[in-house]
Amino acid sequence: MVLGFALTNGLINADLGVQLASVTLNAGGPVFQISGALALQSGGSITHSNGGGGGDPDDNLPTIALNGPATFTKASGDLIMGLDGAVTGTGPLTLVNNGGDDLLRLAAVSTYTGVTTVNGTGRVRFNMNGAVPTGSALTVNGSALFQAASTIGSLAGGGNVFMNGSNALTAGGDNTSTTFSGIYQDSGGAASLTKTGAGTLTLSGVNTYPGSTTVSGGTLLVNGSTAAGSTITVASGATLGGAGTINGNVVVQPGGSIGSGLTMNGAVTPAATSTSVSASAGTVTYGTAQTLTATVTSGGVAVTAGSVTFSDTTT
Repeated sequence: MVLGFALTNGLINADLGVQLASVTLNAGGPVFQISGALALQSGGSITHSNGGGGGDPDDNLPTIALNGPATFTKASGDLIMGLDGAVTGTGPLTLVNNGGDDLLRLAAVSTYTGVTTVNGTGRVRFNMNGAVPTGSALTVNGSALFQAASTIGSLAGGGNVFMNGSNALTAGGDNTSTTFSGIYQDSGGAASLTKTGAGTLTLSGVNTYPGSTTVSGGTLLVNGSTAAGSTITVASGATLGGAGTINGNVVVQPGGSIGSGLTMNGAVTPAATSTSVSASAGTVTYGTAQTLTATVTSGGVAVTAGSVTFSDTTT
């Protein structure tokens, strides 16, 4: 079904309580206000090309039930494609913004199952925690902005992820292992990152977020770099590793561990003798003087500034 309006002003109210293969909103100016509930067939799509209103008016879409893979696309035009209702049902869901930044916005807590993928040349905005379901695996190939502290199942892709304010993005609860090669960065404030779950999150980009990093479960591998102001805390049972550069300080709690291969330019503070620094497959390089309570099982520790003092044993 295609909704196409040629009006130049006014509100359009369409109550669509049926299952559709596709919906296209392509008018040249009016603001759509769609009431009722939409249901999409498997492979269904919603495409928005409405424009002419100046960007601030919001074309509101209601609750949308998915019945299989679906794609929502902001194709063109300067009116906002606003998903003010929850997205429910069974995905996966692909979000494509080829309009201006933030012209595709999800503004409700959604519960659909399946992965979420962000594509396109413009940024997709998530207004609240749950706009991406908290258990959904998120792949960002384009650009995404979180307006509030948010939890997602996992993070992957090579795009840009922004966090507004001094809020945290929490990822990893689905216990999978993923690689994010893009850039996690702030959008006004000190954005932070929390890694949860039993899987491995690999960061291979040049991340610039200035807030803290918490590895509360599983493994965080840094094959790219972190910002100088980002302190990393490694919890008991968690591991920090990789072949990249840690430019901030690291605090390792009892039972936490640091793997081999990292270059660490900040201070490293082990919390107890149970902290493990493993160099079994390479070298841990410190860019500043360190005093460590740690065990090196094999391999080596390279010191580029000052000295390293071990108060436990080395073998």
